[in-house]
Amino acid sequence: MTACLKQGVGSLVDVIPWHPFYGTRQDLPQFRSYREDVNAWKKVCESYGFKGEYMATESGWYAPYPPPDHPFAGGAVSEIVKAKCLARYITMSVGLDLTTFWNTTWHHYIWWDLGLFRNTFSDDPISPTQPQAAYYVLRTLCTLLASAKPVTTTVEFTNKDVKFEVDAFRLPNDEILVGVWLPDEPVDQSPSVVTEIRFPDNKFTRAMGIDALNGTSENSRFPTAASPEWLLRTIRFSSA
Repeated sequence: MTACLKQGVGSLVDVIPWHPFYGTRQDLPQFRSYREDVNAWKKVCESYGFKGEYMATESGWYAPYPPPDHPFAGGAVSEIVKAKCLARYITMSVGLDLTTFWNTTWHHYIWWDLGLFRNTFSDDPISPTQPQAAYYVLRTLCTLLASAKPVTTTVEFTNKDVKFEVDAFRLPNDEILVGVWLPDEPVDQSPSVVTEIRFPDNKFTRAMGIDALNGTSENSRFPTAASPEWLLRTIRFSSA
């Protein structure tokens, strides 16, 4: 693609797309460095006159059941891990200002499980199709992030033993929305990690936690002796 840009086509192109991940473990370097890699690639494209849109047009994680002898791409995970992988990937992609697609929303290859629905073996006159957990996560994130714009904001953690990953957004009502992730590979049952979070560049009067799986929200407690810039006194994170 760089060779094409060097030929002067950058100003003539509307969209530059790529296919980032196919079942890639989220603790691997190629996933962990994705934010930096995309930002560096954007600078290259723009240096050659590109002013269009960036798209991540295919990515997926796969939870076929029963697990196949030869799983597709990066291998098979559980349905809940698939949902956690989707949550982190979609949030990260929107944070990078990418138009993002899942591969695919509906797909009837049961031995791959590319889609977001739990399929039968297609031997019935009518094959029932049921949403997986990942479907509900994508539904929630599409609603939550539809009008969100990526922003840069300072986020500090008191737990220095963990390198947290952060995606920050501003909503149309001027609220700040933040996704925080552990760098580990998601698992079904992960141990809790406790930290305090501080936003030194912002002042808040309220804070709310949102469950990405089902869209429910809950008001979070402020410490009584601290200023509102201490957004959440204690949060427990899992690998999701």
